[in-house]
Amino acid sequence: MSSYRKTMGEAYNGMYLVEGNIDKIKDIVSKKSASKIDGVTVDMFTASAITQVYNKVNIDNKKKLEKMVNGTKGQFGSVANKIMKMISK
Repeated sequence: MSSYRKTMGEAYNGMYLVEGNIDKIKDIVSKKSASKIDGVTVDMFTASAITQVYNKVNIDNKKKLEKMVNGTKGQFGSVANKIMKMISK
């Protein structure tokens, strides 16, 4: 019989770990269907665009993008609009 012991940090993270919105956006792309994120409906095209930009930026900009995507609905909408403008050029 094997025993598994968790550290306090692992136990705490397991109880309160919340999936980030970037992961939810990537899930929309993989499932190829729109979904609501924090009350905002995100279509597959927008999710794909955000994912493509996220994958191409450096680590510092990834952190900034994550912060904005996980922020308020207004910040999320602003990020989506800016990325759609970048892609349409």
